Amino acid sequence: IWRIHLLCRSRRAVWAGSDDGLIHISRDGGGSWSEITPAGLEPFTHINNIALSAHAAGTAWVAASRFKLDDYQPYLFRTRDYGQSWDAIAAGMPDGEVTRVIREDPQQAGLLYVGTDSGMFVSLDSGANWLALRNNLPVVPVYDLLVKGDDLVIGTHALLNDSIQFKDLAVVVIDEQHRFGVQQRALLRSRRDEQ
Repeated sequence: IWRIHLLCRSRRAVWAGSDDGLIHISRDGGGSWSEITPAGLEPFTHINNIALSAHAAGTAWVAASRFKLDDYQPYLFRTRDYGQSWDAIAAGMPDGEVTRVIREDPQQAGLLYVGTDSGMFVSLDSGANWLALRNNLPVVPVYDLLVKGDDLVIGTHALLNDSIQFKDLAVVVIDEQHRFGVQQRALLRSRRDEQ
């Protein structure tokens, strides 16, 4: 077992991910377990983290990796039914992005943050589309993320001199997207725009 997660409001559901590619859930506080690994997930995939939604019961997000097996593709998944079915949500992420962590914003449903070996990505639509978050963030591996109030805390092995005030930026982009139907790519640029 590599990770164990439980949501404070429902201590009955406990989720566990392993470093050999398996995900299990207990719906009775650990008394019994069921395997809920996404179909097609290769053996020995490392389940880096499981993020439970604060907005919808049974919804969870998974970041996984296979870099130890020379596979550097991003692996991100979502379930909305306690793992009975899974959707792969890494489409649109660049090849070669090893996904380390995924978090859903506790105040805005569907606003996702992903840390990779080269930085961060954000999705405003539950993982349907991804944008690279640069905003003065150097190219560093991001191993963990925490949303605390209006702050996004980035866990990395690098020294960061400036804080990134992303929550305000995300709200601006979301508001403009809903009002005008377009994303402000001047604020958040995809990797393709930078190349």
